[in-house]
Amino acid sequence: MEILSTNLTSGGKSDLPMAESRSLKLALMLGRGQAALMAWLVDRLHARGHRGLTVSALDFMGQLECGINYASDVARALGVSRQMVAKSVMDLSCKGWLEQTQDPEKGNRKVIAFTKEGERVISDARAILAELDNKLDNRLASGWAERLTTDLNDLLMSLTDDP
Repeated sequence: MEILSTNLTSGGKSDLPMAESRSLKLALMLGRGQAALMAWLVDRLHARGHRGLTVSALDFMGQLECGINYASDVARALGVSRQMVAKSVMDLSCKGWLEQTQDPEKGNRKVIAFTKEGERVISDARAILAELDNKLDNRLASGWAERLTTDLNDLLMSLTDDP
């Protein structure tokens, strides 16, 4: 979802000036980059036999811990309802990637966990991304990811600073 178009710079109905913004272009590029990377990754996972996997399924699974997960914690982390988490877990359970069982210690809560096949999907995704890291290290010089991560973290921190 684009937050603002970079196409409208002037000449609208009100003739209000539209300031150029490198931050806007960065926001749009980051969104497109994430979408492109996830689609690319899902294509590679399909080639490894993980049929039926979607970007949204991989994104959801990527947010889970390797061990025990609870719907309320996942919902809070993702900013969605527990009902949305329950629906996603049901869909991914039907595909054999997740399972949901009663918590042996807290009988009123259900535990969400990866199946072996679900762990295989995540393991393959991480291996594919590690291969991409190596290719990009060769193209962009070693340390590019750390520099970019630091810069993006600084950007995020500046957004929480008082104006």
